Amino acid sequence: MSSVFLSYVHENTHVVKELCESLRAHDIEVWIDRDNIAPGVRWKDAIREAIQRGSYFVACFSSEYGSKSKSYMNEELVLAVDELRQHSANKPWFIPVLLSECEVPALSIGGGRTLLDFQWVSLWVDWDLGIKKILQVLKAGQIQEIKELIDQLGYDYHKRIESRRDSETPRSFYVRKVHELRDVYGVRYDPLKLNFS
Repeated sequence: MSSVFLSYVHENTHVVKELCESLRAHDIEVWIDRDNIAPGVRWKDAIREAIQRGSYFVACFSSEYGSKSKSYMNEELVLAVDELRQHSANKPWFIPVLLSECEVPALSIGGGRTLLDFQWVSLWVDWDLGIKKILQVLKAGQIQEIKELIDQLGYDYHKRIESRRDSETPRSFYVRKVHELRDVYGVRYDPLKLNFS
């Protein structure tokens, strides 16, 4: 199961709670300070450890973040950049999310690059589409497994049609999986072109 560290400013708690619920509805483990730090725990240590252990880091930028001269989110971003340097550039780990119309800060990540080099998701423009885009990254392994299953089902379907035309069960299962990719993850994949919408 993918685990996600959510970094945000407390002025955005309400919308971040909605983001948590959307991700958890898709079996994503979400680490968020208000839910995951037990009383008596040194919170800075807990945050550092959660960032290091997380499969992904989602930075929630907003106009509220941009208007603050001081925020612990800045410290989380610095910790994330340190962690980011250890991750492969071929696999996304740092995901910038815009909760409102705002700018991503030009924080250096080393090598002449900044946070502006990452593609961000604008949740404030289209929430559902934004969630699907995030899930495409967080669930990339599961999406690939579904694609492989669809390919195998397509092969099995053609094989059954060639040998006997008595069962549509593989077709309906195939179409259901194609619809799952499209509806849940926003991924259009139908190699047999059996899906009509």
